[in-house]
Amino acid sequence: MRISQKIYLVLGMMMIPSLSAFAQISAEKMDQLKTKRDLARTWAPLCADGTQSHGMCPFGDMTIFSGLLCLSGETERCNDVKHAQGPDGKWWRSPELVGNEVEKDSFSRDQSLGALSYLVATKDVEAALRWQSYIESHNNKMCTDASDNRCTITPGASQLFGAVWEYLGLKPARWMNRGKWYMNVYSQIEASVQPKDFPMHLNAASAWIRLEVERRGGPRAESYDQKVLKILVKREPTNPYFLLLRNGPTEEVANLILEKCPDQKPKDALLDWSWQRGQDDKPWLHASGHDCIYIVNVFERELSLLNSSK
Repeated sequence: MRISQKIYLVLGMMMIPSLSAFAQISAEKMDQLKTKRDLARTWAPLCADGTQSHGMCPFGDMTIFSGLLCLSGETERCNDVKHAQGPDGKWWRSPELVGNEVEKDSFSRDQSLGALSYLVATKDVEAALRWQSYIESHNNKMCTDASDNRCTITPGASQLFGAVWEYLGLKPARWMNRGKWYMNVYSQIEASVQPKDFPMHLNAASAWIRLEVERRGGPRAESYDQKVLKILVKREPTNPYFLLLRNGPTEEVANLILEKCPDQKPKDALLDWSWQRGQDDKPWLHASGHDCIYIVNVFERELSLLNSSK
């Protein structure tokens, strides 16, 4: 890590509340979290081709969740995302869906977070350039079969693309450098009024990706991300993912993870990513296991980064 990046990391940590709680994470507590993760790896469902599943195959939301897992350190999930890119550079929701022209909505902005996470984790410049070529040859859209505007690149999405491209050593395209002033205000309004469901998780995941870009030597994360995370925590104070990104790997977050991550696969046929749902509905009773692997990975990384900065 460059000295300047380490300084940014320390300054960023100084902005996070409850830093004293870091010292209270015992080795025993961390071992309990790792045990939860190890158990989840034994039962988290996979498709026949080895890609992530939440109970159905092909899993149509695979790319976002496998991408986040890839960036958190699960290398097998990187392969999921890699194989979901078609020969023309277009990314799809799952490798099994590549080239499927029958089903509509083959991709979306949500799924793009997974592809961008993969690019940050692997620095696969060739894949990035093929994706850019596809987008620019299709009127700056990520797919052509959308039933709504889900494949349109919004100002917020363009900003994230630009940060990732700069991190990869590529020159951001013109469409990647628009709307920064807009996002500074809009992102906070959006986080305040949108439903307590997956849109809030998308806000949090975007903030985490930008932070990882900075930590790995890319451009600095946006200042409005911490404001957005503060709003998310206020609205969903028991969501361990929001709390982890806002407050760091505290004792409270560790206990919530241990409470909400099951030891064995739920009996439901279809499972979910617990952190993208309103916590009042107890979504962890339908946890996919992949969500628990991810959050323990992020917790462990946050703790390691803090300790290395001391």
